[in-house]
Amino acid sequence: MTFYHWFWLVAIIASLLYTGLILFFFIGWERIKSFRPQQKTHHTKVSVIVPFHNEIDKIKDCIESLTHQKIQTTYFEIILVDDHSTDGSSELASQILCDTPMLRYMQNITRGKKSALELGISIAQGELIVTTDADCIYPPNWLATLVDYYETHQPNLIIGPLELKTGNSFFQKFQAMEYLSLMGSTAGAVGIGRPILCNGANLAFKKEVYQQFPDPFKRQYTSGDDVFLLHNFKKREATKIHYLKSHEAVVLTSGAYGIKEFLKQRFRWTSKAPGYKDTDTIITATLVYGISVLLTFGIMVIPFTNSILKPLGLIYGLKTIGDCWFFYRVMPFFGKKNLLWLVPLFEVIYAFYVTASGFSVLFTSSFRKKR
Repeated sequence: MTFYHWFWLVAIIASLLYTGLILFFFIGWERIKSFRPQQKTHHTKVSVIVPFHNEIDKIKDCIESLTHQKIQTTYFEIILVDDHSTDGSSELASQILCDTPMLRYMQNITRGKKSALELGISIAQGELIVTTDADCIYPPNWLATLVDYYETHQPNLIIGPLELKTGNSFFQKFQAMEYLSLMGSTAGAVGIGRPILCNGANLAFKKEVYQQFPDPFKRQYTSGDDVFLLHNFKKREATKIHYLKSHEAVVLTSGAYGIKEFLKQRFRWTSKAPGYKDTDTIITATLVYGISVLLTFGIMVIPFTNSILKPLGLIYGLKTIGDCWFFYRVMPFFGKKNLLWLVPLFEVIYAFYVTASGFSVLFTSSFRKKR
């Protein structure tokens, strides 16, 4: 069998498998019903954990939007854990602390986000732990919606929606598209009972269940605190992991300022891949990476052989159609339907970026260092 025939065969198999994956995510997204919070007094004790490192430009807005949450509950606290900031973030947080009774401040003993989270959770008095990041902004009913959903459905872990601030540049729109893809996949996987992803910027879970895990965040990996925690909860009871599909619960976060920062962050995310033991996550990552490599390889060899154009067109065409279909359903929820026209170009750039990220796993030592 010639290279041409081999590529045709691989193209057909990869395209069909990827299309099937998107179909499953679509079904899962549609299965999750929108949640409307009730205006009521809650009886769950809540602790919000905010680890931070050098967030001088963002932490004030973050704390302000947290302290202005419209929630009536038995107990509500915000625990700020400073992970050795050097830019004045800790001093600013300490100043705000004096005027806000619900705030608690801790200095991380060791280094790294995972140890900061563990420290914050260890002193938390809440039954429901909510984790987030210091570069986020929260709608006023965010926390009340999380707690209302928790009291209504009693899940072990709640994955909340995240939206990236969209600027005018193509780079900012590309990041927003990637977040939409991640959010849609996250919700879709939960909807079919096979959760694979989450984001620690909008996550809530039962402290009593968390305490049963000896190493909830897999400390040997710098990144991946949220996904490794998810996998621990999934091994215990996957049906107790829910996605909160509510506009009131969408957290707004910032993207990377430049390409260098973006790639460094994404390569760090990829460095945790060797630690994955969850079958659903491994299969999904393999399919996404495999079809990205095929697209990248096909585009790169076009100058050397035109015979690859037809199978390459099949891969690109089916992937683009499938992703457009999925984005079309997900984008309206986040108010980003105007980005749909970017999908064809996004496919090509995303393929090269994912391929490069995958190769970075071979050189993970620099990304495993603590902050």
